[in-house]
Amino acid sequence: MKMLFRNVVIVAHDLIAVALSWMLAYWLRFNLDLPEPYYHGMLSGLMWVVPLHASVFLVLGVHRGMWRYVSVKDLQRIVLGVVLAAALVGASVFMFQLGDVPRSVLILQPLLLIMTMGGTRFGYRAWREHQLYGGVRLDGEPVLILGAGDAAMMLLRELKRSEEWRVVGMLDDEGGKRGRSIDSVKVLGDLDEVAGHAARLQVKKVIIAMPSALAGVRRRAAEAAAAAGLSVLTVPAIDDLLSGRVSISQLRKVEMEDLLGREVVKLDSEGLNRLLGGRTVLVTGAGG
Repeated sequence: MKMLFRNVVIVAHDLIAVALSWMLAYWLRFNLDLPEPYYHGMLSGLMWVVPLHASVFLVLGVHRGMWRYVSVKDLQRIVLGVVLAAALVGASVFMFQLGDVPRSVLILQPLLLIMTMGGTRFGYRAWREHQLYGGVRLDGEPVLILGAGDAAMMLLRELKRSEEWRVVGMLDDEGGKRGRSIDSVKVLGDLDEVAGHAARLQVKKVIIAMPSALAGVRRRAAEAAAAAGLSVLTVPAIDDLLSGRVSISQLRKVEMEDLLGREVVKLDSEGLNRLLGGRTVLVTGAGG
């Protein structure tokens, strides 16, 4: 019942938006001085323009998206629905001579409708997130994210909803990202600059969010942070993230395996004991 009511409200909102955008397009076309004949044409046009849009929106499922989690994918569906409906409106006007509709109205109306339907949805999402998480950013332990790629963006979104952490900046070696912002968090500089930024921002912990980067890059980031006396955490491996086995927010301390860049070699301890037991052995190399 609750889902049905939600869908009815969304459909009603979208159809009201269709009607308002249709009328506003007329008023803008005539600089708010709408002649009498066009006024009646505008009202009579609503009788078939609104049902036509409703049919297209229902077929495409424009009403199915949850406003709280509205995304670019939802906006694409809205644009597709509006453009398709606008094309049908234009075709109907010229094929069936449905009144004297100015061509500029046929262009203005879909633009206004996209802005209205998309704007209200994203506005609602922004309001909801502010209500739920708006005050969280002032709380929590300050932390730097090492990396500014896809994994870092996913992590940032998760941490912004956490009361435990407060992201104060990001570091990445890609020069084009320096000074840019991701979800209002600034990319401060290179990975090697972690010590200076950590001291300035009073950060004691950093999170390495580069699961797909080369092992050497992750190792250098971890060593730079450790040399500055910082605790180093990392996100799960990219394969685990893509498979859904773990969440991006499941942080853990950096382990040697994270920096090897290969699978850990498991020794055959029993076989080695049988081969080398009771013997004097010279070991060459000092690796893993």
